[in-house]
Amino acid sequence: MHLLDYVSEDSVFLLDMTTTFESIIDTVARVIAPKVGCSTESITSAIKQREQASSTAIGLGCAVPHAALPQAVHTAVGAALLKKPLAIATPDDIAVDIVFILVGPSQEARIHLKLLSKIARILHDDETRAKIRSCQTVQEFIKILESGDAN
Repeated sequence: MHLLDYVSEDSVFLLDMTTTFESIIDTVARVIAPKVGCSTESITSAIKQREQASSTAIGLGCAVPHAALPQAVHTAVGAALLKKPLAIATPDDIAVDIVFILVGPSQEARIHLKLLSKIARILHDDETRAKIRSCQTVQEFIKILESGDAN
């Protein structure tokens, strides 16, 4: 299983200006909704519920909002790189500028956990985070994921 099997160029965003964490989630959800077979609203609602239960901000300027939906038919991952970090509650008080969003069917919990693990491993590597933050294009981001996914 490779992370890039679930990420496509059209679900990666380099955002110059964002005002809220919810707007990031909504932006990515609009693109991955057709990929997972759910509405944008059901994805954003599920992720918001998950965030209320426990924050998915993992520190180091990163967040990985995710949700499992019973009506989803596929798993998809989107990402947003923020030029201006967003101040949200994080364990280390570092503003978030790297966001991965993962959505999939409830019955694919094993895939969900493996993908979360791959994303966490990539994000916990200092060098990889620095490379991600320096991306100027979506294609650069995908290449970094590809090399990080090989580990």
